[in-house]
Parts: sequence; C-alpha cells; structure tokens
Amino acid sequence: MEALKLGWAHGALLTTFPGDTTMASVEDVRAFAKGGSARIQR
Repeated sequence: MEALKLGWAHGALLTTFPGDTTMASVEDVRAFAKGGSARIQR
C-alpha cells in the first residue's frame, strides 16, 4: 500500500515540473503522500 501512495504522490508532483523529468526529492514525495501541500518550497 505504501508503494501505491508514493507512486500516486510522485505522479501528482511530476505534473508541477516543466518538461518530462522530475525534480521532486524523496522527502517531497513522502510529505505529499502524507497529505501535505503540492506547493513545494524550491
């Protein structure tokens, strides 16, 4: 179940980056999966 949540969170965060690569850190993905905001401080 954890892998599913992290995969969903990463996919959602991926759409916030320009281009077709991710710049999300593991910490960003874990925080978003726990119900955090998609507004990541960059």
